[in-house]
Amino acid sequence: MTGINMSTSEKHNEIMKLHEIHPDWSHRKIGRELNVDHKTVGKHRKASNGPQNMEEEKEQKETKDEIIKRLEKAVKEITVRLMETELKLRDSEDKNRVLMEEHAILIGKIKNQG
Repeated sequence: MTGINMSTSEKHNEIMKLHEIHPDWSHRKIGRELNVDHKTVGKHRKASNGPQNMEEEKEQKETKDEIIKRLEKAVKEITVRLMETELKLRDSEDKNRVLMEEHAILIGKIKNQG
């Protein structure tokens, strides 16, 4: 049976059968086998993997505002970590500078004693 002679439900069933048998096949490959457009294959495969009703789809969708809030939170966390790291680095550099100055002073004292 080819895509032209199949009802929508028959197309769906055939697409899903081929997808089960050959999950690695592309939409185009399945479409060629059944003589249907690859977009039709994609539509049927997506429909079978997606939410079963509008309410479930609503629950699964993350709103634009939720995404923005989540990303803003991540950016703040990363910024805080970077600032903490920068402070640790500055502190470390200050300690190194003080040690070098003390070292130079000690070297100077040793030379003056000699």
